[in-house]
Amino acid sequence: MSGRRLALAAVVALAVGAGGPAQARRDRALSGDALRAARLLGEAQVAAARPVIAALVARAPDEPEVRWLTAELAMLDGDYPRAVASLVGVPDDAVDGEVGATRALAQRSAELTASFVRVPSPSGRFVVAHAPGPDATIAALAGEVLDAAAAAIGADLGYTPPGPIRVELLGSPADLARLSTLTEAEIETTGTIALSKYGKLMVVSPRATLVGYPWMDTLAHSTCTWWWRARPRAGAGVAAGGARALRATAVARGALRRRRRVAHAG
Repeated sequence: MSGRRLALAAVVALAVGAGGPAQARRDRALSGDALRAARLLGEAQVAAARPVIAALVARAPDEPEVRWLTAELAMLDGDYPRAVASLVGVPDDAVDGEVGATRALAQRSAELTASFVRVPSPSGRFVVAHAPGPDATIAALAGEVLDAAAAAIGADLGYTPPGPIRVELLGSPADLARLSTLTEAEIETTGTIALSKYGKLMVVSPRATLVGYPWMDTLAHSTCTWWWRARPRAGAGVAAGGARALRATAVARGALRRRRRVAHAG
């Protein structure tokens, strides 16, 4: 997510500052704050970006760049209808075409998840959303895996992000394409089965594949990726993050093994 958001930050700086000489001073101030907000979103620092965007809305609510930032924040909050509403009346080509891209993603996300059931994990740290039906059992197990991974990652990093963290359990790889900027062909070519983007985890249900896949490992690894991006920027290096992902996976799998032993004993 960060690479895309940082690229968009440059777009905001150019677009907001593109007025005539009479607007130069106002535009510089607005541009600086918009660029700051976009950078914070790009670094997954949503809590820090929120008051900056609120101040921009108070000062210039109708500026396309401000409307776009509002929609981006709504996407990260998981409020897809609000993201769509934020862009009503803003041309698709505004902010160098990013308005159209965000609108399309928000509309697809709103449509796909409208009927989803939302299930909190046992700790309440995660909310697993899924379509009604047989994935309910997987969602319940996923909550336990996620909680076990979170306990391991939080202990290692010494940091626990504010929650709950959103997880969307999807019925097919095609659904993953609808909720991201990847195409179905790209997903098929790369074998992508999960993504940690837009402030959430997106994971394809193991029921969607012919023989399943190690989805608990995937959940644990994706959780570590999300957590690592959301951490305060002071900390250890990326290699340590990879090691923590492995430890989180091991802890999560151990928790599930213990759960199975208890179930069999009963």
